Amino acid sequence: MPNRLTLNRRNFSHGLAGLGTVALTGFVQGAQAAAPDGAGSIMNMSAMLQASKSLSFRTDTSFGASVAGDKLKTLGARAKVVFQRPDTLFAVFGEGGEEDVQVLLSGGQATLYRLSLASKAVLKLAPENGAAFSVPGFFIPFLGLLSDDVVKDLFGGIQSVTPIAEGSASQPESTSLVAVMGSSFTGEVWTSVSNGLPTRVSGTWFSAKGDTAASAAVGFTDWSSEPPVEGAFAANGMVDQAKTVNIEALGL
Repeated sequence: MPNRLTLNRRNFSHGLAGLGTVALTGFVQGAQAAAPDGAGSIMNMSAMLQASKSLSFRTDTSFGASVAGDKLKTLGARAKVVFQRPDTLFAVFGEGGEEDVQVLLSGGQATLYRLSLASKAVLKLAPENGAAFSVPGFFIPFLGLLSDDVVKDLFGGIQSVTPIAEGSASQPESTSLVAVMGSSFTGEVWTSVSNGLPTRVSGTWFSAKGDTAASAAVGFTDWSSEPPVEGAFAANGMVDQAKTVNIEALGL
C-alpha cells in the first residue's frame, strides 16, 4: 500500500486553483494515458466539478442507521439530479420509479414538492449547518456538489488522502479508491478513470456545528455535462397548481 499522503488545506487549495480550468475532454484524454493516484483523482474530480457550469446525474443511496430518528429525514433512495451554477439544483426522488417527491434549490431556499398531495413547502436554506444538512431537517448527501468549493462543502475540508488502489485505464473496473478524512466527512471515494467523476461516495457526514452526523453510501451514474433542457428545473405539473403548506403537512 502506498505511504499515507497528508495535505494541508492551504496546499490543497493552491493545487485546486491550478486545476480549476481543466476541461472534461482534456482530462479524459489524460486519464487514458495514465491513471491518477488517489490524491490526484480527488483533486481532478474536485476541479472538474467546480469548473462545470451544469451537470446532471443519478444517485442510488443506502442510508446508515444514524439517519433514523426524529432529527433527520431522507427524501428517497434514488434521485435524478440536475444543477446549474451558481445556485440552482433540482432533484426528483423515488424508490422504484415513482416521482412523488421533488426538490428545487435556488435563490437561497428549498422548495419541496409532494406530487400526490399537489402541495409544496418552502424552507430557507441553512448553509451554516453544512451542505448535506442545509435543507433544515433533511439529510441530502450530494448537495455539496453544487458548491464552488467541493473540497469544503462535500468533504468538509480534506485533511488527508490515503491511496488504497490505483485505477488503470485498461482494467474492467475503472475506478480509483481513496480514503478522505476531513472535519465534516470521513469515508471513501471512488472516481472513474474514464471521466474523473465520482462513482461512489461512502462515509459519514458531520454538520458544520458538529452536533449532527449521518452516514450513507451514494452511487453516482449517468453523468452529463450537457446544458439543462428547457423546463429542467420545473416540478412536473406542479408549478402553478401546488398549494403552499407547512413542511409537516407534506408527510415526508
